[in-house]
Amino acid sequence: MAPELKPTVEDRIQRLSESVFVGLCRLVGTKQQLAIRRDVAAILEIMIKEVKTMEEDSVLFTGSNREGFRMEGSDIDTMYWPNNHRVIWNESQVSIYPTTPQAILISDVSDSPPGYTLLQLPTPIACQEVLSSRVTIDGSEKIYVSSFKYRQNMCSFIRPNSLVHGPSGSGMVGVLEYDDVHGFFSDFWPPPAYGWIDRCRRQSWPLPLLLYDIISSGSHVVPIAHRLGNHIENEWRISFASAERKLVLSLNHCQFLTYGLLKLFLKEVINKGLKDEEKVLSSYHIKTCVFWVVQQSIVSWCPQNLLECFWICFKLILKWVYNGECPNFFVPENNMFLTKIYGAVQQDLFTQLYELYEKGMLCLLLCHSVGPFISSFIDNPEYFINTDENMLFSKTELSVELVKEIDIKDSLPLSKPYKCFRYLTITERLTTLLFLTQNHAVFLQKITVSVFKHTAFILFNHFKDGNKALYLADKIAIRLLKIASRFGFIFEMLYLALYYYKTCRYEEALAIIGTTKAKLSDPQECRGKSRHIDTKVLHQAAVIDIKLNNSICYLKELMIEQLLCQQAKKMLLQVPSFVLLHMVEFLCSMNTDELKAQEALRNLRELVHKDEEVYIQLMSRDISWQILGICQEVAGDIPEAIYSYQKSLKQHPFHKIQAASSIRLIIAIYKIWFLKPKRCL
Repeated sequence: MAPELKPTVEDRIQRLSESVFVGLCRLVGTKQQLAIRRDVAAILEIMIKEVKTMEEDSVLFTGSNREGFRMEGSDIDTMYWPNNHRVIWNESQVSIYPTTPQAILISDVSDSPPGYTLLQLPTPIACQEVLSSRVTIDGSEKIYVSSFKYRQNMCSFIRPNSLVHGPSGSGMVGVLEYDDVHGFFSDFWPPPAYGWIDRCRRQSWPLPLLLYDIISSGSHVVPIAHRLGNHIENEWRISFASAERKLVLSLNHCQFLTYGLLKLFLKEVINKGLKDEEKVLSSYHIKTCVFWVVQQSIVSWCPQNLLECFWICFKLILKWVYNGECPNFFVPENNMFLTKIYGAVQQDLFTQLYELYEKGMLCLLLCHSVGPFISSFIDNPEYFINTDENMLFSKTELSVELVKEIDIKDSLPLSKPYKCFRYLTITERLTTLLFLTQNHAVFLQKITVSVFKHTAFILFNHFKDGNKALYLADKIAIRLLKIASRFGFIFEMLYLALYYYKTCRYEEALAIIGTTKAKLSDPQECRGKSRHIDTKVLHQAAVIDIKLNNSICYLKELMIEQLLCQQAKKMLLQVPSFVLLHMVEFLCSMNTDELKAQEALRNLRELVHKDEEVYIQLMSRDISWQILGICQEVAGDIPEAIYSYQKSLKQHPFHKIQAASSIRLIIAIYKIWFLKPKRCL
């Protein structure tokens, strides 16, 4: 009998890589999860692009969230640019715009560092924000657009009270950080990056078809100057955000997980305990490193080699820090370390990275999210590791992921009838495409349901006069809402209950609420509601917030909140589905049965007081307390209403309804002091 061969060091590293690979699939996502996130985002982008007008800004979703990451700290990066402004790299390119009335900005790279440019405005035809950013440079008669002034003008254009951070306006939406960048688009690939095209052809990455797609998709400029440039307030950085996104989406799964592992290592080890201003190594440097390593094709990217891939990338970063040079992937002459990593900072960072290098690959034990997967393998090296991603998550879990992604992305502006019609037209056209996946189909179905729901209320609010017109609008609205209830998730039925309450059909509304409760208690009752989603997941869908468009009146009781939300540039009021269910049940019962109204109010109070982020998420607690206070005030329990309004003011101000809470609080106090309160239920 031949002796059993002992595993070599290489074999152990490969098995350890497999263990980390499986762990990263759980932390970062499997191929199926990434497909869900990216498919839903792709449909949203198509819908926005197809509906926008020439006067509206174009939108590009970038950053880690769009790439498919859902780890803590994955921010939402969005780039905006005026659709009727274009950047050209030489004056001959203006000939492609013979009739379209566009503002033309001419790039001037002659006196700027690599990767940066000045923007000349040859004519006074531009939007007001551009015109107010005009400057002259060094006594020249030419007019340029100042990046500093434009950034200041646009910082809070989308979201009020945003803070300038690099080229963007930054802040928090609930627990998520956002970066909104306002720049300009060019239909042409920038001349400073022509060398990148030749390098890609030599290295065969990206593949020719993707390379052509990237080049033909143009580029952007964003308002941030080089710190060592000659025009620190006027230069613009050439942005390859669109190209970078396409490259990340083209990575195979092992490459993407390596990228994710490097991001985790950066956050949990290298930058651990540092303030934002102390962090000199960024995730953009990590992304650049991955691009360079993938293009060099010096390793086989597979689960067994994941740690080797990580180590190659780490050593390249170490080399860059040692040399004080990080070449931009598209314009290598642009050294991205030049203004940040030099002198004592460079020496300290190199010392830190070299100490990690001396630990070898086991330095990953310092990464608290990945370390346990390494420790478990070290403790039990003979344990069988199954790298089949299909075995990691059940179909139900993947369906839950899909429902959550759809809920996040289902936020199209549906306040105008012509846009609702356009969305339906685009949805119908997209359903005929051959490349449509199951994820696409489910999201398109949800968009159709959303359009039907909002169109119903728009119609009713529009036809307020004339018996015949109002009768027809009412008939169409009910039909649309019934279709939405049939093909949507469970909570879509609440919109029909809202409509019945709005039109004083209290018994019908209560019947819908009763049916909804029955569906929630037995998910199998919902079989057939969606052909593409496991019916067990529909119960999970019920805890998703109801999104009320602030441009549409659904309940007169929430008009103040919607108005103030809209003034704060909040498009939606997100109400937890169970909170809205109890609210509508209470309001309807107030007109039919006081005992049932008491029960509904008790249920609402118990839910808001005792829920621990099961049915009411952190971002929805302000509106939940507000609704409880409104219902208590309607019931005549003014002291309890005052308490609820005060609690609403203490919650995270996600909906910006503090003014509404204060107004209702003042009115409630007035009622106590000057008016005789109603009899409490």
